[in-house]
This record gives sequence, C-alpha cells and structure tokens, in this order.
Amino acid sequence: MNYLVIERKELYDLVWSKPITKIAVDYGISDSMVIKICKKLGVLRPGLGHWAKVAAGKKVRQLPLGKLPKDCQEKYHLSSHARNSKHHAFTQYEPPHPLVELELSDELKVTVADDLVNPHTLVARNIKAFNNAKATDKLTLKPRAKNYFDIHVTEGTKERALRIMDALMHAFDKRGWSFKLSSEPEVSMTVTVLDESIRFHLEEKIKHVEHVLTDKEVSAKAAGKWIWPPRYDLVASGNLSIHIHAGYRLINRHSWSDGKVQRVENCLNKFCIVLIELAEAIKLDRIKRDEEERQREIARLKRQELKDARKAELTRREGIETDFARWDKANRLRQYISEFEASMMIESASPGDITEKEQWLAWAKNYADLIDPLAEGESTVVEETEGMYLDSW
Repeated sequence: MNYLVIERKELYDLVWSKPITKIAVDYGISDSMVIKICKKLGVLRPGLGHWAKVAAGKKVRQLPLGKLPKDCQEKYHLSSHARNSKHHAFTQYEPPHPLVELELSDELKVTVADDLVNPHTLVARNIKAFNNAKATDKLTLKPRAKNYFDIHVTEGTKERALRIMDALMHAFDKRGWSFKLSSEPEVSMTVTVLDESIRFHLEEKIKHVEHVLTDKEVSAKAAGKWIWPPRYDLVASGNLSIHIHAGYRLINRHSWSDGKVQRVENCLNKFCIVLIELAEAIKLDRIKRDEEERQREIARLKRQELKDARKAELTRREGIETDFARWDKANRLRQYISEFEASMMIESASPGDITEKEQWLAWAKNYADLIDPLAEGESTVVEETEGMYLDSW
C-alpha cells in the first residue's frame, strides 16, 4: 500500500488558494477530513466569508503559516488506490490512537474483583444506597439517595453490577478520566475521555414470560369469579449489559451483553477502547458540523451580497428613470413655454397684460428648472414648506 504524504507548507498553500471542498475532491476525501488534517498539521484556514469576498473582488487578509504548534506534526499520510484512469482516491491512514494501543496492553487490563474489598469511594457510597433500595414494579432497584449509579439491576445482580462499576471507577482514575453522577433532569453517569463527556449505563435484561395462573386465580376462576390476570410476568434474567449513549452514526458498537460465552466483565477494555474512538468521532463530527455551518454562512453571505447588489441596481435604475421623467417633463414644458412666448409676440395686448404674461413666463421657466434634475431653479413656497404639517396650524 502506497501513501500520499501531505506536507504542512503544501496544505497551507492549498487552503489559501481554493476552498476546502475543492481540495477534498482533489484528494478524494471528505471536507471534514481535510479540516482534520489542517488541525493535525497546525494549518490556519480562511474564516467565514473569505471566498465570497474573493469572488466579489474584495481585498482579503491571509494568515501566516507560523511556527509548528505543540502536539502538531509536519506531515500527514493518506493511503492511496487507483479509482480510475484519470483520478486517484485517497482514504485516511489513521494509526490507532495511542490510548487504544495502551488498552491492549496488560498494564491497563481491567479486571473485576471477586469480592468488593476496599471498594472505590463512589462504589462504597452506592453499596449503601442500593442496600437500602426498594424494587420498582419493573423489578429493578431504585435507591432513595439523590446521586447514585445509573444501573438498572435486580437484587440478584446488584453485587455483581457494583463490582463491575468498582473496576470501571479504578480504571477511569488510572487513565485520568473524570467521572460524574447527575440526578437532574434524570439519573445519569458520564465519563470524560479526551475532553468529551460520554454517557453510559449498566442494566439487567428483564424477561417477559407468559403469565401462568396462580392457585388463587385458578380457584377464583373455578368459583365463577371474574379475574383479569396480566398477560406477561416480569422475570429477572441475571444477564447484564453495558451501554454507551451514542448512535450508529458515530460508532458501530455501543453495547456489550452477557452471552453463552461472553461476560460483560471480559469486555471492559473493549468498552474503554470504544470510549476513546467515540471521543475522537465526536471531535471529528463537531469539526464537520462547524465546516458545514461555515459553508452555510458563506452561502448566506453570498446570497446577501447578491441581494444587496440587486437592490442597489434596482435603486439606481429607479433613480435614473425618475430623473429622466423629470428631465423629459421639464423639456416638454420648456417647449410649451417657448410656444407660449412666441404667441405673445404676435398678439397685440395692453401693457398690463404683457407685464402679467412676462411674470407668468418667468415663473413657468423657474418651475421647469425646478423639475429638471440637470438645472437648478429658485425655491418657491412649495419647496420651503416641504415636510411641514400645515394642517396642524
């Protein structure tokens, strides 16, 4: 298997030369994978609206590559295979997380003790809580304490479940993973792995078996009495399962149950491995969602720019059409005034009429100048009282 080596400087030049979506197509990987590689190599990416500004011809600022950040690397490897004669697809070559490799070692092997001797502080507290617990109508125990383990078990599996939790508490402490109990809005327990909080719980399978009439019910029925027995009876199975609260979208496996050969006690390292893988998947999913949101924001900004440009263009058109209409009206009015003035030269009128008509001509020419956007007339009472509420006087 050959590997494509992506150099830090090479990736930096790429992400500042074209959008990540195009880089992803070139490498044959997802957008989120390109973003993840950028983080691995400490390469800063363009911010929101960068490519929209470039498309609009606006000036943008390019961030420098800078020194290699701590915990980053200079190169990244992708395994390659030919997709067709023109293209090559590259799939991620991601070695197992160092913590996963440690889980496979004897050093971190999780072992469940046969007896609860010197239990973890939280386990000791829960032993007391579950010893005082009452069984619900679903057979599982419910402590009266405020904070207790999110384990749904019967009296018969209580001690075994607490031993498993004791092994997990010590395992979490050894790995530096913080554990948290909560009672609001419901009872829950979470463990923080690689800065990601992951919820899980332990439960016993409760079987539903066909109800068999009791002696009392048989006697009542024989006596002709009406009885309404339940269809099923709940029976404790004694089989435990441990569940991670995550869907198949992020991980393929999120539960381990007792089987004919397998026991939950023997799956705790696998459980820890999936916690690590899920934490990594959560981070990658967050990066992907952030990038999708970034792309949506870019698209929104682009739409807004087009909307603003369209509005500005329509406003300019409306303005010039309004000015043209005023100019055309002013010129047609001047033509009329000119014809009117010519008729005055022909007509014989008294000096008083001539003076009145000359005053009208002066007013009319000024009005035409007021209408014309290319001329400037003297303001009249109309312009001077513009915006005044004369009706309120």
